[in-house]
Order: sequence, then structure tokens, then C-alpha cells
Amino acid sequence: MGLAVLERHTDHAMLFSIAVPPMHHGRGIGRTILRWVEDKTHEWGLPELHLYTNARMERSIAIYRAFGFQETGRRPNSRRPGWVTVDMTKKIA
Repeated sequence: MGLAVLERHTDHAMLFSIAVPPMHHGRGIGRTILRWVEDKTHEWGLPELHLYTNARMERSIAIYRAFGFQETGRRPNSRRPGWVTVDMTKKIA
């Protein structure tokens, strides 16, 4: 019903993708996946969880903020002219 692509780095984890099919939206699946990703980052002993998304994904950005992520910057998307990438980070206790 949902998936995440998480990569371990030496000083942080990177969430590359999280997806929940539209037919399953609103059921808390995304939040469950985000909690698992956070738990995995903590299990790995890493202090931060990073992700990036498109600035047009306002609903996703709001969800990430509500989950404790902070925006750390915006940059042009080098592969898609006119698009803006939003970088976000969450400190893991």
C-alpha cells in the first residue's frame, strides 16, 4: 500500500521517495511510513534525516513540516528547467 526508498549515509539518512497510491490516501499510511523511516534512522545511530521534494508539492511539504521537518533551502532543479527543489531536514533524537 505504500513504499519508501531510504539510503544510509555516514552522517544522515536520505529519504529519496515515499509513495502511497491515491486510493489509500487519508488512511495514515504515509505517516506510518515516515515513522518507520525515522525509527530506522535512529536505529542506524544517525542524527538527521534528509529529503527533497518539488516546491509544487505543497501538500507534501505541509505534511513533512507537520512531522517535524524544517526547510533548509531551495534550489533550481538542474534536470527540469523552471522547477524548484525544496531541501528538508529533521533532527533525530
